[in-house]
Amino acid sequence: MSSEDLPLGLKQLGNLSEVRVRQKVTHFANNKYVVTTPEGSPVLFAREDSGLVDKLLMGTSRALYINVFDTEDKEVPTVSSALFWFLRS
Repeated sequence: MSSEDLPLGLKQLGNLSEVRVRQKVTHFANNKYVVTTPEGSPVLFAREDSGLVDKLLMGTSRALYINVFDTEDKEVPTVSSALFWFLRS
């Protein structure tokens, strides 16, 4: 993929040596995030795609899917993490 094909947010990330991530935690809706430059300019936006039941029953062990968008509202690659489950003896 050439740099011309990359979404704007990913192009901007390539030029930054530091970013900041702010999380808006909600108990009954999906968590939202904004990735900014150190000066506070938005680069990417993200939202968690999980259900309330998953949050209540599995907590931080739940499977995690985060949809990421640039400032032009174009979707960039999704971030995911598998369900983490273990039994304690």
